[in-house]
Amino acid sequence: MLSRPSLLALAAFLAVLGWQALTVRANYSGNWTGLFRTGANAPVPSALLPSTLRNAHPVGYDGQFYRILAHDPLLRHGAAAFLDAPALRAGRILIPALAYAIAAGQPAWIDAAYILLIDASVAAGVFLLALLFLHYGRPAPFGLLFLLLPPALSPSIR
Repeated sequence: MLSRPSLLALAAFLAVLGWQALTVRANYSGNWTGLFRTGANAPVPSALLPSTLRNAHPVGYDGQFYRILAHDPLLRHGAAAFLDAPALRAGRILIPALAYAIAAGQPAWIDAAYILLIDASVAAGVFLLALLFLHYGRPAPFGLLFLLLPPALSPSIR
């Protein structure tokens, strides 16, 4: 049987995924790459061009760079040319590399793996915060307060 913090984490995961699904449908015509907020004028590797939804913002946001990095985590296929600060971005490799590994390097699955990893990270935050509240004699549902943190509130990958 699942513990209360586990159930809260599962609820948070489903809520975040549901929120993303709603925004993808309403704002990105069903294209999940819209969550990465790729700028209208941002350079994108040719392999990612067909699936990339462009944002109205000309430059875009950080998520676009981590998506590129997830598709080429070792920078062996020219991804560095599409990153604004390759050393900075490559230093933040954990989620992009995990997405690549979970997708077994299959380009069609990397974006989904990345999005699910972000959602799982939010669920882990809820789980750990619920455990912390329990440890201090407070109700586990207070762990859902994690969802009020700005990164958890945004449906985009930033």
